[in-house]
Amino acid sequence: MKRPVLWVALPFIAGLFLSAKSLWLPLPWTLAPLGAAFLILLLGRRLPYQGQLALTFLFLCCGALWWEGRTGGTPGDPLYYHHLNQSEAVLTLEGVVRKAPLFTQDTDYAALQVAVDHIHTPTGRVPMTGGVLLRWTNPTHRIHPGQRIQWTGTLSARLGPVNFGVNGYEDYLHTREIYTESRIRSDDLTPLAARSRSPHYWASRLRHWQADVLAQSIPESARPFVYTVWLGETYSIDRDSKSAFLKSGMAHLLAVSGLYCGIIFMVLTLVLSPLIPSPARRSVIILLAVILFALVAGARIPSIRAATMIGLYLSADWFRREPDAPTALGLSAFLFLLHSPLLLFDVGFLLSFGSIASLMLFADGIGDQFTALPYRLQQSLGTVLGVQLVPLPVVATTFHTLPLLAPLLNLIAVPLLFIVLLLTLLTVTTAGISTQAALLFGHALAPVVSLIQGLAELGALVPGGHRIITRPTLPVVATTFHTLPLLAPL
Repeated sequence: MKRPVLWVALPFIAGLFLSAKSLWLPLPWTLAPLGAAFLILLLGRRLPYQGQLALTFLFLCCGALWWEGRTGGTPGDPLYYHHLNQSEAVLTLEGVVRKAPLFTQDTDYAALQVAVDHIHTPTGRVPMTGGVLLRWTNPTHRIHPGQRIQWTGTLSARLGPVNFGVNGYEDYLHTREIYTESRIRSDDLTPLAARSRSPHYWASRLRHWQADVLAQSIPESARPFVYTVWLGETYSIDRDSKSAFLKSGMAHLLAVSGLYCGIIFMVLTLVLSPLIPSPARRSVIILLAVILFALVAGARIPSIRAATMIGLYLSADWFRREPDAPTALGLSAFLFLLHSPLLLFDVGFLLSFGSIASLMLFADGIGDQFTALPYRLQQSLGTVLGVQLVPLPVVATTFHTLPLLAPLLNLIAVPLLFIVLLLTLLTVTTAGISTQAALLFGHALAPVVSLIQGLAELGALVPGGHRIITRPTLPVVATTFHTLPLLAPL
């Protein structure tokens, strides 16, 4: 199998990485690979793999130039430079909310990401563009992405503590094109529109409706975990619980969407394979189920990405081609990074993408090793063990933790997670039909969630269950990812 997409995607990603890490030559010399590509083509058929080599150099250059074009230049935006000139001024700003948290009855603080498009001055309403982190204390009502708002306050260019040489929260916000923050209280914010045509607005309304249903149907002890895995509200879980999941190697359970869409995909594949012989029809049903799950779970952007990856993989059946995981993953990564190169260093994206990649690449190969077991159990073990491979180097690099008990703990935790997702789905879908049924499914969640949390806490406390390590070097990470394909049946 030639896999031409990989000759495009991998060099493009390498070009992005080299340019981002300043491992590239000065900008004029990044055109050298372009010259090499033309030189290879001029040599005719004298070189083996001529076309592949030309594509490699061409897209290596494209990746480097794309990073410089999208992220290069002086950091900041017009609003940031306006603030530097009037640092103490009280401004009235207007814009569209890009990201908002889940507002519940207990919410006493909210951080909104806003794309400002106007400011109000004594002479009138003036166009102004910029990204603002709006810190809102004691919010008075719910705000949704896609909604226009107006507020009055001062701006600050300090977004968080800075530790030079280490990426921090300020660096994270800069990747979201946010360079200033504003702090307001209670009634300082005014919604300008009660409705929005943005799909993000209606997805947020759906998330809040489900949050209300879950708050009335499940015990309080289970809500933080369910809000995290179902609605993507990671702030619901306290720091100690997150630390336990990290040390036990179960942190990918909290990386909403990628893993969950992958579980739905794998389970339906196992169930429907003997029932529906036609691969094309089976793929349509599986993809519709994955998309429905992504929408019901609040249409979070990571969920949509995971559904897109699965859709690209399944599309081969519609064209009567053999589904190929490396091709689907390469095309997905290329499209996502073409849209936003900064995703290359986004931990949430890497964990989500890595979970899907692990399932597609390694589940079958690992499952085939358990030949003494029934086929369904082979595939189940392959899914549970395979899903951990790609996220593991990401966790070690980002959080400096090597969870040694992760394979064993996840053999129990991943099946329990599927039960949580199923019970949550039943809770929200039956709420409009029968309150008693929703309460039944909601309260059934509590013991399952307790088992998962207890498993994470136990794994974190076991002596020698995890190791605190220094940040792995680039050669170590590269070698790890280079050896992983040995476990894939490719």
